[in-house]
Amino acid sequence: MVDTVAETNRQVNREICHKFDQIVEKVTAVKTTTRDLVAQQDYCEQLRIRDLVILSEDLEASGFNLMFLLEHTFLCKDDLILNATAFSWPERILPIIRNR
Repeated sequence: MVDTVAETNRQVNREICHKFDQIVEKVTAVKTTTRDLVAQQDYCEQLRIRDLVILSEDLEASGFNLMFLLEHTFLCKDDLILNATAFSWPERILPIIRNR
C-alpha cells in the first residue's frame, strides 16, 4: 500500500510541476501583437480564478499523501526534491504572473 501511495504521489507531483512549467512558459512568452497581449491578460485572469485554485487543491491532496508517507516510510532524496519543488511552486509562480 505504501508503495502505491508513493508512486501515486510521485505522478501527481510530476503533473503539478509540469502544469506550473507550462504556465510559466505561456506567461513569459514574448507577445508581439495587441491581440496576444489581451489573450495573455485573459489567461492570467483565468489562472487566478480557476487554474491556480485547481492546482492548489491538487497540492492539498498531495500533501495528505505526503503526510501519510512521512508517517509510514522514508522518502528517497529524489522524492524529497520533487515534493519540495511541487510545494514551492505557488510562491514562485505568483510574482511571475503579477509581472506580466
